[in-house]
Amino acid sequence: MENEEDKIIYSVSIGDGMYDNDFTFYESGKIKRYWDENNWNYDNTAWLTGKEIKDSHKTKILEQLPDKLKEQISAILFSDSE
Repeated sequence: MENEEDKIIYSVSIGDGMYDNDFTFYESGKIKRYWDENNWNYDNTAWLTGKEIKDSHKTKILEQLPDKLKEQISAILFSDSE
């Protein structure tokens, strides 16, 4: 699903302690998530839409973003066309 022409806008990590929970946003509106569930289930990857991301995660993501990207990433997270 990753396209070489699809440029990354920004990657953000909202993981807790030992476990990764990273989101990468692309210009096309795609979102790639990389996360660890636990010690036995890690290095998971999935392509998501904004609707598939928990509201609590959306809040954490937006808190981590530089101001200049908040509007662009918000449009991806809260898009109705998914």
